Amino acid sequence: MIIGQLSSWEIEHEIYSERLQHDLKMLQSMDWQTCEDGEYEVGKSARLIVKEVALRRPEQVYAERHIQHVDIHYVIRGYEMMGWARDNGLTLAANHAPAMDDHLFFQQVQGEQFIRLNEGMFIVLLPGDVHRPCCLMESDEEQLVRKAVLKIKMYPLDV
Repeated sequence: MIIGQLSSWEIEHEIYSERLQHDLKMLQSMDWQTCEDGEYEVGKSARLIVKEVALRRPEQVYAERHIQHVDIHYVIRGYEMMGWARDNGLTLAANHAPAMDDHLFFQQVQGEQFIRLNEGMFIVLLPGDVHRPCCLMESDEEQLVRKAVLKIKMYPLDV
């Protein structure tokens, strides 16, 4: 997992792979005011999902992890709480999660921590990162977040 501010990620650019630098530059160059919600193919091995989502209580959201994809979540407007833990093999699989390619779903996650992602922040999630996106803080009323999720297929890593 990597967390950063999209407006200033270049400060640390030397530690990021060429592919990650490419993808962060692409996200930074987007005009989010005119970009419509939807799903967009990006190069040969990625897709961008732009959406506005109602945040929910953590117990109403399945945690997930991917097998072949890296996710970059970017908060365009609002905030979200995201649960996170490394998959240690002890997470409790969800019995009634919807079937989806490249997703494993979990209800309970051992060692889960919640991270607040404010407007302008991004998080890079690797295949071993269990994450529970789009959550509310306990004390908050219903909120909306507008976000982009770039899903990058690990192999091949062609741009």
